[in-house]
Amino acid sequence: MPAVADDSPSLSGRSESLIPGGGAEESGSVEVQFSSPGMPEVRPVRRRGRTVPGKIAESLSHLPVVKEVIPKSRRGRVLVRSLIVAFALVAAWIGVIVYLQLRAGEKPDFRPQIEAIFIQLRDGAAGDVYDQSSTRFQEMVLEDSFLATVDDMNASLGPFREVASVIKTEVFRGPSGRTARVDLLLEFEKGRARANMSFHREDGQWRMVGFRVDLPEGLEEQVTSEKEREKRVQAPEVIQELTQQILLDSRDGKAGAIWDGAADVFKSSISREEFIALEQERRETLGPFSRIFKVTSSRQNPAQTSASLDALLEFRNPSGASVIVTASFKYAKIAGTWKLTFFKLIMPMPRGPGD
Repeated sequence: MPAVADDSPSLSGRSESLIPGGGAEESGSVEVQFSSPGMPEVRPVRRRGRTVPGKIAESLSHLPVVKEVIPKSRRGRVLVRSLIVAFALVAAWIGVIVYLQLRAGEKPDFRPQIEAIFIQLRDGAAGDVYDQSSTRFQEMVLEDSFLATVDDMNASLGPFREVASVIKTEVFRGPSGRTARVDLLLEFEKGRARANMSFHREDGQWRMVGFRVDLPEGLEEQVTSEKEREKRVQAPEVIQELTQQILLDSRDGKAGAIWDGAADVFKSSISREEFIALEQERRETLGPFSRIFKVTSSRQNPAQTSASLDALLEFRNPSGASVIVTASFKYAKIAGTWKLTFFKLIMPMPRGPGD
C-alpha cells in the first residue's frame, strides 16, 4: 500500500520524502510549525492627530531645498520638524506682541474736539465748555476766572478761525488714569498762535483739563501794554455807574437802599437786617469809601444779560490812612434793569501792635 504524505502542521522534526523506487532521504529543508492553521493577523498602524503647526512643518519638509537637508532617519526628521514648529510658534507670538503694542500706541485724533471747543469759546459758550470740562479742571479753576480768561483771549487775538495744524500728540497713563497733551497751531483773526490743550479720560470720554494760547510774534508787546489792558478791563458804562452808586450809598449809610434795589437772588442770600449790620461793621473797620482805585477785570456776556466787575477800592480809616481792598460785583439784567446779584469785600487781615 503506498505511503501518503500528511500535510498537517503538527509534524515536527526532519521531513522525509518517499521517492518511487528508492529509500527515504533527507530533504535538507526546515519545517515551520504554526500555532494555528491561518496566517498571522496584521494590525493597522494608528495615525496621530495632525495639528496646524505639524501640517506646516510637514509641508515645509516637502520643499526641494528643505528636503535636501532633512536627515534620512526618522528620528532626525522628527527633530527637524519640531524645530520648524518651535520657530513658527515663536514668530507668531512675536507678531502678536508687536501688533498689540502698535495698537496700544495708536493716538486719538483730538483735532475735531479742539476745534469744537474753540468755536464755543469764540461764540460766547465758554460756560458750556467749563461745564463739560474735567472735574479736575473745575476743582482748580473757578468759572468766573475761566470766563475772564476767555474774554481776554478773544479781545487780544480776535475771533478764532481754525486749527491750522497739530504738531504733536502725547498720551500718558498714570495713577490718575489716562491723560493727553496736544501741541498745535491755531489761526485767529490777528495771527497764528502756538497753543496746547490737555485732556483727561473720564467715563469713557476725553475731557478738557486745561489749555494755553501764546500770543503771536509782534502782538505780545501791543497786547500787554497798559493802554490795551485798561481797554480790555473797561466795564460797560452802565455797570461802572451802578457800582459807583452802590459804593456811595454804602459810604452814606444807605445799606437798606442797596438791599432794596438788589435782585431776588441777592436778597435770598442775606436778610436786610444782616446786610445793614454787615455794612456798618465794614464802615467802622475801613472808614468811608474814597474812590475806585483800579478796575482789575470786567466782563459782560454776549447776550448782555449779566456782567461782573472786580476792582481795588480805596477807603479812609478813622486815623486818615488809606486802605485798599479788593471787591467783586455781579449784576443781572432783569426786566430791562441791571440789578446787583453779588457783592463782596475782601477785608484786610488784622494787624498786631507793631505792624
